[in-house]
Amino acid sequence: FTTREGLAHNFSKCVFEDRKGRVWVGSHGGGLSLFENREITNFTMEDGLPSLFVWSVTEDREGNIWIGTASPPSLCLYQEGRFTCFGREQGLPIRGGIRAVFADSRGSIWMGGDGGGIVRYQDGDCTGYTTRDGLPSNQVRSISEDRDGLLWIGTTKGLCAFQDGEITVYNLDDGLAHNVVYAMHQDSDGTLWIGTQGGLSRLTEDRRLDSYTVRDGLFQNVIYQVLEDDQGNLWMSGNRGIFSIAKRQFEEFDRGAIASLTCE
Repeated sequence: FTTREGLAHNFSKCVFEDRKGRVWVGSHGGGLSLFENREITNFTMEDGLPSLFVWSVTEDREGNIWIGTASPPSLCLYQEGRFTCFGREQGLPIRGGIRAVFADSRGSIWMGGDGGGIVRYQDGDCTGYTTRDGLPSNQVRSISEDRDGLLWIGTTKGLCAFQDGEITVYNLDDGLAHNVVYAMHQDSDGTLWIGTQGGLSRLTEDRRLDSYTVRDGLFQNVIYQVLEDDQGNLWMSGNRGIFSIAKRQFEEFDRGAIASLTCE
């Protein structure tokens, strides 16, 4: 799909499918596109968005859509066809745009961007966490939650595990492929996969990090997103395209059964 088919912009920054099966596409300069019933509806600043640069989309447990944009007031709530935006004037302690927005299982909305650390928004109240609270960087690139309710935060200086206000940091010294973390995904086996600017990392159950790069057979080192399909393959996107690897290959590679990973 391109602008010829009605997409708002050909430079897409994020894609999100909600529980109704609708697909939301945030663009780099064209606003937000909604795919529903084989039709595309585009939203721009004329519809209430604060910016045409949409970086992140998520859905809370009530089915509301939350959007992170590049310009304040950078957090938007979409309900019944209308946008409500939140910024510093509404008490949101975050600077600039929001690169990551995530709705957790407890009903909180988490967000982070190019400054201000990570912010939790719930029931109209905001709580911020920065380097003063243990974050390695106030620049946030991704947020995720695992099946145990542990929050994972990808920053420009490492990966963070956040629980009950306590922050544990993983970085290059711990075996992380690169300190700039773009994505986290917990697979069906409970393994956490981390996409970074310098390769793919895997966090084992005993909190050990294994990392893989192009030297090991990866198609590319920059990993923007990681997902698992029903056949046990990991799909990854980056600045050179999209590729997949069967998860079993990583185990075979680690024990020396194969000399290199094979990407498709």
